[in-house]
Amino acid sequence: MTQWLKVILVPFNLIEPLLGGESVLIDAFEGAEHLKIAFPKAFEILSTVPIRFQKIHWERENPVYLEWEQPHIVVDFNGDISR
Repeated sequence: MTQWLKVILVPFNLIEPLLGGESVLIDAFEGAEHLKIAFPKAFEILSTVPIRFQKIHWERENPVYLEWEQPHIVVDFNGDISR
């Protein structure tokens, strides 16, 4: 695993699980806020460098091909995490 990927994944491992459930879901907004504070350079990269997403579904009755680019973490004009 590359060093930059370790930096990105570590904050999500530090979030303590809630008691009483079997869920493996995490609050992505909380994780991103933690990343912003603990690893500002990783947050900057994930919130400014666009990546390409593709959804290709040729096997459907109505085939679709979608493609778009955006950073993993989207911030608004105030710098607050919006997506």
